[in-house]
Amino acid sequence: VDRVLGYPGSMDGLRDNNGDSIPDGYYVKMGLDPRAPVVPLTPEWTQKALTGSFGTVSNQFRFPTRLFLTDTLVFVLDRQNNRISVWNRNTLAHVRTYGAGGSGAGQFAAPYGLGKDPNANRFAVADSANHRIQVFTFNTNTGVIAFERQFGSYGTGNGAFNNPRDVAIGPQGRFHVADTDNHRIQVFDPSGNHLFSFGAFGTANGQMKSPQGIAVDSDGIIYVADTDNNRIQGFAGGGAFLWKTGTAGSGLGQFNKPMGIQIGLGQRLYVADTSNHRIQVLDSARNPVGALGSQGADAG
Repeated sequence: VDRVLGYPGSMDGLRDNNGDSIPDGYYVKMGLDPRAPVVPLTPEWTQKALTGSFGTVSNQFRFPTRLFLTDTLVFVLDRQNNRISVWNRNTLAHVRTYGAGGSGAGQFAAPYGLGKDPNANRFAVADSANHRIQVFTFNTNTGVIAFERQFGSYGTGNGAFNNPRDVAIGPQGRFHVADTDNHRIQVFDPSGNHLFSFGAFGTANGQMKSPQGIAVDSDGIIYVADTDNNRIQGFAGGGAFLWKTGTAGSGLGQFNKPMGIQIGLGQRLYVADTSNHRIQVLDSARNPVGALGSQGADAG
């Protein structure tokens, strides 16, 4: 087969009818035949690019924590510089920065989490020390960022936060917030109105200890990096507990303070296994596929 001109289903779907952990829509997009699976992705990794250094000038970072990609740009949350740094994805040239320290609209205080809307050119920032979520739009060509709205304040009630560390926007435009020091997840509608919360301090199923990472897949399933419990938990879109994986340790499938989580091709989970100084990859059945990285400052 040289090229497939038509195939049932959406090009951007996540169906995996051939069982190789790569969504069929990817094959169609790349002109391949999804009926002939390729060898599954391997745990070997090669660093493709490196940019940035420590500092405060526009093309430097101080504790970058999150990023997201578009076709041509990279948006990086530069935590201790209290700003968002935009880069050209192909050339790695710095494009612009947005934000400064403070509590006004578009200002930040030790922001930690960043989540892009899967269906719109907007993103949300967990503005941690300001105990709020800020929402922005962006231009896909120039990277220009514009403030849209904010919600939240310090507290323990519904809609209030205590050091929120991450935010994810689901397929319905809802905001899912890891309300870290309240040991819970809060969910808001696209306008920032509180809908419901779930989770409480503890180690039982559905309980959490300082969750610091969150992701939502195309079906609305919520994935939580339950940091101080050294595990990942999965929840239905309404907050009902589904599953958990991981224990404390340094072996594959074990974690030491996981602080971030993303969903990739074939529903693979990419976990920032922070105190083990690595990224762990889990397949769609939550089995460990491999890991990359080690402690140090060298490339990779």
